[in-house]
Amino acid sequence: MSSFANVGAAGQPSILNDMTFGIELEFLSYTPRKVRDGPRGHLTRALHTPVNLLCKNCNKEHSWKLPIEGIVSSNPPPFSTWKMIRDGTVNPSADEKANEPRKSQFYQMELVSRIMNFSKPTPSFPPQFYPCTDEPFEWDAHTEISVFMQRVHEAFSDHGYCIANNKNTGFHIHFSNGKIPPPAKISLGMFAVFTALERHFDRLLPASRNCIMSFEGVTPGISRVNPVYKYIPGDNDWVGSGSRALLEGIRSTVKRAIKDDPEFNRFTITDELQSCNPPSWLNTISGYDDVEAFLDSWPAKDSMGQTLAYRTMAVNLQNLKSGIGKSTIEIRAAPGSLDFSEVWQWSQFMGKLMLWLSTPSIDHNKIILDIWANGTIIDLLKQIGVSQDTLDYYTDRLTPDWAVRRHARVISTIGETDPFRNFLISVENNRLADHRTEAVESKILHKLERGYYGQIPDALFKTLPAEVQNHPKNFLNMDTCDYELFTDSVIADAAPVVISHPSPAYSWSNDPFNTSNTNSVQAASMFFSPDSFDVPPPPGLDDPFTTPPDITPSGTSRFPTTVDGSNARSPASDGSEEFPFRSIDGQSQIFATAAPEGGFS
Repeated sequence: MSSFANVGAAGQPSILNDMTFGIELEFLSYTPRKVRDGPRGHLTRALHTPVNLLCKNCNKEHSWKLPIEGIVSSNPPPFSTWKMIRDGTVNPSADEKANEPRKSQFYQMELVSRIMNFSKPTPSFPPQFYPCTDEPFEWDAHTEISVFMQRVHEAFSDHGYCIANNKNTGFHIHFSNGKIPPPAKISLGMFAVFTALERHFDRLLPASRNCIMSFEGVTPGISRVNPVYKYIPGDNDWVGSGSRALLEGIRSTVKRAIKDDPEFNRFTITDELQSCNPPSWLNTISGYDDVEAFLDSWPAKDSMGQTLAYRTMAVNLQNLKSGIGKSTIEIRAAPGSLDFSEVWQWSQFMGKLMLWLSTPSIDHNKIILDIWANGTIIDLLKQIGVSQDTLDYYTDRLTPDWAVRRHARVISTIGETDPFRNFLISVENNRLADHRTEAVESKILHKLERGYYGQIPDALFKTLPAEVQNHPKNFLNMDTCDYELFTDSVIADAAPVVISHPSPAYSWSNDPFNTSNTNSVQAASMFFSPDSFDVPPPPGLDDPFTTPPDITPSGTSRFPTTVDGSNARSPASDGSEEFPFRSIDGQSQIFATAAPEGGFS
C-alpha cells in the first residue's frame, strides 16, 4: 500500500483565511492598422462595455460594469481594477513573425487583474447594486476571470484581428493574505514544493519551461559525449528552477573550500555534496524563519558569473523582501494561455496548494518526500483537496496525446480565409513541438541524467539507461552514493579551474550548451528537432524512447505512475515549528510506509 493519503485538505482549518490572488495574462495581440490606438485601445474599449449576467435573485439578466482601469474618472485604490500594460518580452518568434499579415499592428499585451478573494466573492469596483434587491453586487473569481477572458476573445474575433500565445508568453499568479504578506513558512513552503517536485511539475510544462541553465562546478550527474535528447534546445529566460539556487549555493561553497585548501576543507566539501538532493533541500529551507534571510543566503552570482536573480524563478519570493511593496508570492511557472480551463484549473491548483501549506496538523515534509520518491503530481492534487473537476483536468493533461489533441482542436478552428491563418498555424506548430510528450520527457531524462534535479532515490535511478548507471562519474543514486569517492572526483575535476586557472580551462563546465567546452559544440549539434523524432540515432547511440533499458525493475517505470494509499498526516501540531517542511520526529508521529523493493505495484 502506498504512503499517500487519499484525503484532501479541504474543510480543514487554515491560517490563510483571507487569501487573495491576482493573475497576469501575456499574449500576442493584433488589429488592422486602421484601428484607433491599436490592440490596446481596441481592447480597452471592449472591456469598458458592460456585460449582461443572469441574476441569482430574480433569474433575469442585469448589466454590470467590469472593474477595468479607467472605468471611473478618479484615481482608484491600487490593484482595485484590471489593467493593460506592455510587456517587452512578449514577441513572436522569427518564423511566426514571417507569417504576420502586412497590414496589421502588433502590441505586446499583458492583462493584469485586480486583487481578488480566493475563497469568497470580491466586492465590485466601482460599487454596483442589484436592481431587483438593491443588494451590493460582488464578483466571484470564476465569473470575473471568465467574463474578462470571454470579452478578450470576442474583441479579437473579427476578420483581421488576432490574439495568440507562444512560448514567449507566460501566465503568472500572485498570492497574498489579504492586506498582509503570507506567513514566511507558507511562502518558503511553496518554494520548497516546486524545488523538491521540480521533476513532477516539469511533466505539466512545455519543454522550454523545463529550464536547463549553464553552470560550472559540482553536479551528481554525468554529461554524455553525444547525448540524444529529442527536444529543441532553448529555455524561457523568465522562469527558473528552485533547485538551481540550492545547487549554485553548493557549488559556491565547494569552490571556495577547494580554492582555500581542498584537503583541509575535505569535510566541508563532503558535507556539501551530501546536500545535493531534495530531502536536504527541504531541510535547509525549513531552517529559515524569514524569507529575506533565505534569499540573502543565495550566492550573488551563479557559477557562470551571471546574477542569480530572485525574480526569474518558478516561485518568485522577491516581492516579500523589505521595501518591494507588493508582498506577494508569484508563481511564474505556467506558460501563457487564453484558454479559460487552463487558467482556472492552474489557479485552483496553486491556490489549494497554498491553503494546504497553511493547514496545521499535516506532515507536509513527509508527504512531499513520499511523492518525490514514488508518486506523481496527481498524488499532490489529491493531498491538497482539489475538486474532481481539477483532478480530471490534470489527469487528462498528463495523457501522452494531450498536446496532439489540443493542437488538432485549435487548428480546426482557424478559418480558411483568416488572414492570420499561416501565422496561427506557425504558432500552434511551435507550441505542439514544445508541449508534446516526447519533447517533455526527453528533457526530463536529460535533467535527470545531468543531476539538475539533484540526486534521486534508488528505484528511480534503476530506470535510467545502463550507460548512465554504470558511468564512473555518476553519483546520482542518493541511496548508494560513495561520498568520499564523490569528493575525490570533485576535487580532481576542479583543480585545473579553481587552483591553477589555465586558459582555456573548462573541466568544470558540465553543460552541453556551453560552447566554450570543446565537447559541447559536438554535443549541441546532436540535438534533434521534433520534426525528426522518427530519425534513428547515429550508430552506437541508444534512443531512450525506442530502446528502453532492460534493467527496469518490476512495478516501476521511467516516470512512475500514480499510487494511492493511506493517510500520512501527523497528529495535530501545537505551533508553527512543525509546518511546513519542518522535519518531525517522535514516537507519536505517523510515518509513511516505505516503498517495497521494485516499487509499488
